Amino acid sequence: MTNETIIFILLNSVVSFGLSLLFYKNYLKDKSKWLLIGLRFLSFFIVITLLFDFSTELTQVSTQKPKLYIGVDDSKSINYLSDSTEVTQLIKTLEDHPELNEVFDINLLKFGSKVEVLDSLSFNQNYTNLSSLFDFYTNLKDNNAQFVTITDANQNFGQSIDYSLSQSLKNRNYGIIIGDTTQVDDLNLSRTNHNAYAFLDNNFPVEVFVENNSNSATKTNLKLLQNNQLISQQNINLSPNATGQFKFEIKAKQIGKQTYKIVVDALKNEKNIINNTKSFGIEVIDNRYNILLVSEIIHPDISALKSSISASNQYKFTFKKPQDVNDLSKYNLVIAYQPTPIFKPLLTQVKTSKQSLFIIGGTSTDYDLLTDLDFGFSKKNTSLIEDIQAEFSNSYSFYETENLKFQDYPPLKNQLSRVELTDNFQTLLDQKVNGFKDGNPLWIVKNVNNHKLSVLFGENIWMWRSKAYQSFGNFKEFDRFIDQHIQFLSNKKRRERLTVEAKNFYNRGEAGKISAKFYDANYNFKSDAKLNLTITNLKTNTVNTISMARDANQFSSSISSLPTGDYSYKITAEAFSKTGDFSIIDFNRELQDQQANYKFLASALQKEQIYLQKNNADLINSILNKKPKAIQKSFVKKLGFIEIKYLLGLLILTLGFEWILRKYRGLT
Repeated sequence: MTNETIIFILLNSVVSFGLSLLFYKNYLKDKSKWLLIGLRFLSFFIVITLLFDFSTELTQVSTQKPKLYIGVDDSKSINYLSDSTEVTQLIKTLEDHPELNEVFDINLLKFGSKVEVLDSLSFNQNYTNLSSLFDFYTNLKDNNAQFVTITDANQNFGQSIDYSLSQSLKNRNYGIIIGDTTQVDDLNLSRTNHNAYAFLDNNFPVEVFVENNSNSATKTNLKLLQNNQLISQQNINLSPNATGQFKFEIKAKQIGKQTYKIVVDALKNEKNIINNTKSFGIEVIDNRYNILLVSEIIHPDISALKSSISASNQYKFTFKKPQDVNDLSKYNLVIAYQPTPIFKPLLTQVKTSKQSLFIIGGTSTDYDLLTDLDFGFSKKNTSLIEDIQAEFSNSYSFYETENLKFQDYPPLKNQLSRVELTDNFQTLLDQKVNGFKDGNPLWIVKNVNNHKLSVLFGENIWMWRSKAYQSFGNFKEFDRFIDQHIQFLSNKKRRERLTVEAKNFYNRGEAGKISAKFYDANYNFKSDAKLNLTITNLKTNTVNTISMARDANQFSSSISSLPTGDYSYKITAEAFSKTGDFSIIDFNRELQDQQANYKFLASALQKEQIYLQKNNADLINSILNKKPKAIQKSFVKKLGFIEIKYLLGLLILTLGFEWILRKYRGLT
């Protein structure tokens, strides 16, 4: 008890006693009234105590150890490239190290595709995502923590880690590389690019990327096979430690899902040949789209568009004048070339029926009409004509398309006035005038509830097709660009109560799933619906039926545990059902690398802070030599002289007893 407290108690006692004597001064000779004086003394004492915030402060000091986070790679490649029992023993060595435990609060983590608290290790995850671990380190915002990352650094999922860590985090992040870091000569089929669908009797391209992980130039053979039958092959040359890009053109000869295999011949004494083979699949469909081009004028653009569209067997091209168009229902896409007032009934019908529409404007276009019809943009008619050059927009995302270097193409012509967008369009091409962007789009696209609209603000696209021929020696590149756009606009799905989302091909062991949505009669999502998924192995006829789980605004079921093979599926919901099929392709990302990727880890950490597995003692010494200081935190706790609730309770008791005694003795 402090001196201030003692003084307060004495003064309070004197004042309270004096007031009590003053209150009962007429009864001092009657000793039986001294009990009343005592009760009144307590009441005054309590009231005065409550009037003052008389409390004391208690300072408590605690010491916090800095944290040491140990992140462990739990992917399959650890088992493949090293002895997982040695990795487990390494973790135990770090976790139980007495000096580390004396200095640090040790926290164990594991990661595959995402970061989790380490409870056990299976080394069975299908992905290595180092970026997720480094994002976790960054989000901790703990400037006193130290980190140890145990991995083979063969990342196959997530973002690049080159710039994931700040310099401060790099200084506090240590790495232990698992597996052999000695570079061995290896060829690797890193990836293939191809469309998911192709039309019957059409050619479709497949891009193949081959990595040459050796210090010498290499000549080898690249093969394309289907059902183990050779379809095509190329003799390829690869530069040292570089990636080569090669292309196959494949003709779609058979309807349905088609599986292909790319094989690159192995180097002499190449150890890892698993990554010399990659399978992929596409679905070949037989479905021709009806394309209607409507124009009141004759223009070279019409011939160019007809040639580009007719280059693909998937389209049936029809040309009509606006007054000759009667039934629009049989067309998948309407192209309105330079609309004039006579187009109004046609465009009104297209808008009402939510038909896919491609508008091409130019010097003869009635932009006031298009503005009045409210297609989501406005532009004024003007007699001034300008030359417009194009620049590819990297923000376009409706589908992947190739930049044909449009900035080098001849300018289009259009009326000189601004384009104001009143709806959510994406820009395919930006507009440049005199070499500078003027803030106007040249080619815009929107897709609202599957109602698709494309608008090109310029004529003379025929000159672009001619330029493409000069650049590439053929029309294929430009025709493919137009084909992609026409295919996107023409492909329109009708609204259905039960919809299914499933791929045609899945890689074995990866996180694949089949999803479905079910709607009521008013097309509202029915969250309490019961959906069942039946999967049949087409080779063994094994049937498995499971109930699909609710997943946010859809239902889904995982198929990641299925073995390699071909399957059919059926999804049922009430009286509705959907069927389909898919294939599980034999491919494992975690077995594509033969050695640890020291360079990749060194791109994110400091080289001198990366250690081999056998040098863990050096790692421990380095951590201890740079150990951060423990943090002392002080907490001030305010303690009251006596708890208020007890004082109030005692006050009520003293006043109550005093009142009873006064009544008993007949005092007023």
